[in-house]
Amino acid sequence: MTENKLTSIHDVISALKYIDELSTVNGVSHHFIEIEKVTMDGMDEIRINCNKEGLQYVALKILELAVKGFPGAHQHFDKNEMVDRCDVPVVVCLKKADW
Repeated sequence: MTENKLTSIHDVISALKYIDELSTVNGVSHHFIEIEKVTMDGMDEIRINCNKEGLQYVALKILELAVKGFPGAHQHFDKNEMVDRCDVPVVVCLKKADW
């Protein structure tokens, strides 16, 4: 893989894995991910807050999910999956569009 030419989603995943490995120094992760439930103007919403390393990790996990390619494949984001604070667990699922 060349530095400036990513030809497939697999190349992007490989690059993100390398970048993610750099986020751990001396066994300490620099990822920050929190999932919070907030109410704005009377409406509930789920907010996913991350630092740069956390966003890169979330992107990696979602792209890995995309290449699985079968409906029902899913990725959990909760207290057991690198999330620092989790008001509400989030599950991202691969689903075929109805159209």
